[in-house]
Amino acid sequence: MQKVYAPSGAAANATMPQVGGAPPAGAAHAAAEGQGPVPGHVANATAHAAPAAAANATAHAAPAPTANATGHAPAPASETSHAAPAKASGEHGGKGKEAKGPLTLQEVKDEISTAQSNMVAGKWDDAVKTLESALREPALKGEPREEALYALADAYMQANRDNLAPNFDKIAGAQQAAMNANQKSRHVPRALINLGLLNLKVGNLPEAKAYFNIIKRKYAHDQNASLIPYSLGEYYRGKGNFKAAAEQYQSLIQNYPDSRMAKDTAFILAQVLRRLGSFDKAFQIVDYLDKRWPLFYMENPDFLRLSAEVEEKVGKLDQAKDHYWTFYNLNPKNEFADVTLVRIGDIYLREDKRPAAREIYQKVVHDFPDSDGGQVARMRLAEEGIYDDPTMSEMGPVFDKPASLKPNETYSLIVNKYPQSPLAPLALIKLGMWQFHSKAYMDTMNTVSTFLQKYPKSTLTDKANDLGFQAFLQALPGLVQDGNYARVMQLYDEAPFIKANQNKLGDGAQMAVAVSAWKRGQPDRALKLAGRFLGKKQVPKYSEMALDLAMNVFMEGKQWKRISDLATRANKAWKLSPRQKAQFENARAMALENQGEVEKSLPLWTRIASDTKAEPATRAHATYMLAKDAARRQDMFRLFALSQEALTQLLATKGDKEKIKDCLLMAINATERSGRFSEALKWGNEFDRIIPPADPDWAPVRLRLAEIYRRGNQTAEWKSLLADVVKKKPNTVYARMAQQSLESNALDQRLQNYLTKPPPQP
Repeated sequence: MQKVYAPSGAAANATMPQVGGAPPAGAAHAAAEGQGPVPGHVANATAHAAPAAAANATAHAAPAPTANATGHAPAPASETSHAAPAKASGEHGGKGKEAKGPLTLQEVKDEISTAQSNMVAGKWDDAVKTLESALREPALKGEPREEALYALADAYMQANRDNLAPNFDKIAGAQQAAMNANQKSRHVPRALINLGLLNLKVGNLPEAKAYFNIIKRKYAHDQNASLIPYSLGEYYRGKGNFKAAAEQYQSLIQNYPDSRMAKDTAFILAQVLRRLGSFDKAFQIVDYLDKRWPLFYMENPDFLRLSAEVEEKVGKLDQAKDHYWTFYNLNPKNEFADVTLVRIGDIYLREDKRPAAREIYQKVVHDFPDSDGGQVARMRLAEEGIYDDPTMSEMGPVFDKPASLKPNETYSLIVNKYPQSPLAPLALIKLGMWQFHSKAYMDTMNTVSTFLQKYPKSTLTDKANDLGFQAFLQALPGLVQDGNYARVMQLYDEAPFIKANQNKLGDGAQMAVAVSAWKRGQPDRALKLAGRFLGKKQVPKYSEMALDLAMNVFMEGKQWKRISDLATRANKAWKLSPRQKAQFENARAMALENQGEVEKSLPLWTRIASDTKAEPATRAHATYMLAKDAARRQDMFRLFALSQEALTQLLATKGDKEKIKDCLLMAINATERSGRFSEALKWGNEFDRIIPPADPDWAPVRLRLAEIYRRGNQTAEWKSLLADVVKKKPNTVYARMAQQSLESNALDQRLQNYLTKPPPQP
């Protein structure tokens, strides 16, 4: 919103006051509206002020101040102070003339007058040559020589104002020479100040302060002493040390209240205090300025705007509004007119005069549609309030207002049509907030990513990071529920607003990311992410989830020893739920079995299978393992009972299909081996119902069932099963076996018929 004060007039080149007087009217005003004053140059001994007798006549040439004990340039002796300039070409230093020998005193004074005229005209090099020549004349002595030395020192500084450092020794030497000519001269303070300013300009702050301290001790009442706090203030301001700058400006106002520099220094001080956020102190200064120089705003209208901003900050809204209106009415077409009107509208809004505020904002949008103020006014109208430092808690009620206001459309307009506007970052953040409020969390994260790419140095970066992170936390459960684990890990690894806040992930979010890593085939990373829940201290709810995750990872990797170690550690350190105890017993039993310690695993399987409170799936698996043990032991009675029980439990829990098939096969085997063929056939039919023909074990089981039918003399069923295998598994070994059995049976039948049929009678 805020704009930069543009230097004008002498201020375009000057940041230092005129010799012996106040700074030029615009010099102090080149400051960023939101950044405080910004000097064009650091304090410069002679870079901006006219030397010699024309301090005011050459203000437009933008030289920096040179300390001058009289407030004017060094003048020649009184009897020649108004002498006419020397002859056009100069008899001593002019072109086309031969040197005539030593000049008379009057001729030397004429040369000095010529040099002074050149200095007034800004012809520094010509002035230097003339003065150097004059100082070599033996006739120049006493006070005229002293004046010439000071003039030469000033001319050196002006001639080299853009290259002070390389010419430091020459300039400082000239100042020292001028002082040494007469150490009791009234011009000594002038040289000391210039030496201080010279050192300040080239960055020798300790040396500069040393010269300034001499002035404070010996020449505190010198009329140019006010240059010291002013120049130090400018130095610190140029370095960005606004607090130190304010102290120096304050010193000038307090110690030199009658200085011609006091007025403009007070204005600079008010700007610096505003920059520091010291609005109460800034108000005291603008109030002081207004009362002491009531017409100051006429020479510097920006004072009205500064006063209004400060008054607005300290709650003096009526005064602020009056000053804004005065500033606007002085020039309704000035470059700050749009922002000024917005400020007036804001004051009306704070005074709850909404119709007046709306009218002002509408005028700004109409009169300045493409300006920064126009964008602010659009935002004010859409939000019906002032939200320059938005938070979600503030913006929620705004977004709940009637949809006709459409703030999101205003934000999009500013972002897309005016991307370079200072309002664009704020509009983009607010667009993200609107998306968040609308639960469009993925859109919010995309908007935040765009913001961080386009405006990485914005002061709103922290707010953007927080908004994106909160959107991730809100989107995370849905992403995991939908199985979008790849997107979770992409955001976690790549989104800067998540990387900057990974240490702020809550327990639930941390586990969700850990699960996503596991699902994406990153088991080690998943364990690392879940590691904080697997320590000595149990974390309610999430340690249990982390244990489940770790157990799944270890079981997938068949890391049986790690399973045993984890189970042992967890049982000792934590209070486990019945479900998890059963799960751990199940895992330990599997680990023992896979480590070859089958006998040690059986008591665990038995305890789990008999626990009616255990998780059904875990209990089904335990019963299945006991059935497998019965099969290994050839205990047909236990095998039949356990396989049926395991099958029932596995079907109820929609367990593993291979285990279901295995239970059916064990039931068929137990009944067949026990001679209970009818029950074997029943289980065979159950197998046929549950297991599809595409299963590799379908055909072998059909052949086995066919054999049971054959042994039971159920030939028709036997043939039907074999024919079904031939039909459904053509060109397989099982089809060939079935076909051979059928053909063999047909041959046997023909042979039997032949043997039993009586031979025909002859």
